[in-house]
Amino acid sequence: MRKSSVHWRALMLATVVVWSANCAAFAQPGPGAGAAKGPAQGTPAGDKPDNLGTPDQAVEYHDPKTGNITAGPPIEAFLKQQLTPLPPEAPKPSADPRDFQGVWLHDQVGVMRINFDDEQQLVPFTKDGRRIADRRLKAGYSRTPYVNASLQCLPPGQPWELELNFPFRVFQTDKYLVFAFEEYHTIWNIQMSDRHKPDQPAQYMGDSIAHWDGNTLVVDTVNYKAGIWIDPQGTPMSAKGHLIQRIKRTDEGGPHLEITTIVDDKTLYSKPWSFTRTFAWRPDRAEFAEFNCERQATAPDGISRYGAVPEPLDDQ
Repeated sequence: MRKSSVHWRALMLATVVVWSANCAAFAQPGPGAGAAKGPAQGTPAGDKPDNLGTPDQAVEYHDPKTGNITAGPPIEAFLKQQLTPLPPEAPKPSADPRDFQGVWLHDQVGVMRINFDDEQQLVPFTKDGRRIADRRLKAGYSRTPYVNASLQCLPPGQPWELELNFPFRVFQTDKYLVFAFEEYHTIWNIQMSDRHKPDQPAQYMGDSIAHWDGNTLVVDTVNYKAGIWIDPQGTPMSAKGHLIQRIKRTDEGGPHLEITTIVDDKTLYSKPWSFTRTFAWRPDRAEFAEFNCERQATAPDGISRYGAVPEPLDDQ
């Protein structure tokens, strides 16, 4: 099993259980307020299983540009290892701006909690949305975080999956696209259609259809099997939520995909809101590493090492 995968996932989980009270959702810093490391600082975890994801490895970092909480220096160092310069002879992506085929990797430090949207506005929670987000944060602060899809090694939904700094591969025809992710070995199926399938069984990744808006692919996803965590600290979306992803090719700083995610969930948010991520072209990562969640979920100390507990039913 790839050690770096365990390390990244463990660090992300560890950060959930060590945030201090001044990091709670009701004390959100504004953009430009400056970066600040939280009380739990340390170096990346070692390779030994008993060093993976312990609280002293967690880092809190307020991004001064966005006001969001990121995974900070440990993941910055990890990301540099993933983004070494490609050799001149490396394969190039298609010249067709509508062709997304190939391997891509999120080239920004993972966001642990989204405080502000693309418009630099606070995430527009409803009362219920605020209650769920606050309760998840407080549970983590109490070192009894809620069990979520990631802890159970289930498909965690598009926002979480795309936030990870691991590769995914796009397969594409004129009728469908498939995003195959290295982490969790999740498959995201997208049908080129203008309507969702009737009586489609609910799925962890929802039911996705798409159409072209110029050279931007607009993906519409509904019918989730369960609510998802938009980020590792538990910004929620209910099973009845609706995601729209606008995906396009860019060439800024080399070939990239740009994905803007729009969250539309009238139960938890007073209006739709969005966030954008970029993904670098990485043909050198075409051979995926094996994914094995055993050390996290089925090892003797598995989920219990994080003190995780089931989430109350009204928070699903």
